[in-house]
Amino acid sequence: MAAQGKTTEQLFIAGALGGIAECIAVQPFDMVKTRFQLNATKNASVATALKELINEGGVLRMYRGILPELLGMVPKSALMYMSQELFKRELVRYANVPSPTVPISFAAGWLSGYPEAFSVTPFQVLKVRLQAKEHLGRYKNTWDCFRQILKTEGPSALATGLSPTCWRNCVWNGVYFGFMHFLKDILPRPQGKTWDVAQTLVAGEGGGIFATAFNCPFDVVKSRFQSKLPASVSGVQPKYRYTFQTLWL
Repeated sequence: MAAQGKTTEQLFIAGALGGIAECIAVQPFDMVKTRFQLNATKNASVATALKELINEGGVLRMYRGILPELLGMVPKSALMYMSQELFKRELVRYANVPSPTVPISFAAGWLSGYPEAFSVTPFQVLKVRLQAKEHLGRYKNTWDCFRQILKTEGPSALATGLSPTCWRNCVWNGVYFGFMHFLKDILPRPQGKTWDVAQTLVAGEGGGIFATAFNCPFDVVKSRFQSKLPASVSGVQPKYRYTFQTLWL
């Protein structure tokens, strides 16, 4: 509710700052997540994976790929929160209701996933290539990865995985914002600013966990798409071609 009176610029800046904070906080676990998603066999525990990363390249190995993640997080988070709020306002006006409902929050979240996906996909391609164990030694850094992809695969390679990224983001945003609205409806009305912030944190945490359970399969597909080199470079026809076909493999 607090975002209702915010301007577009304020929503963009708030989303961007939130995205940067999120990226820095979770990057080591994001590295582990990518490695787990690309592994076709049974994964070790998170603690074991973190230890293996440190043994592989020191503490900084856990932050490999953070530059494209940071660069992509600014437009990604800014567009997600800004477009979700703008879509929500328009849907409230279209439905002619006094305030947002759970279905409206879900729909606004789902729609916000599209601009978010288009903005973040090129950065995700770079991040996944840098984090993938199979590409260690292939790319020196983010710029080298970007340069090699453009040179050997062409600009269109930076859109690899756009379809599963749309599914991933739309599903997560829809479930997250819808479930968060639902939780706020059933929780007691906050008494004071401190309780309001605490309630928002609880609802956000619950919504995030719940949403991740739904979008995780599409995130795996996205990573599988983006890690593989095209046949023109690898000489091998890609195993993963379509989003739902990959889900069944």
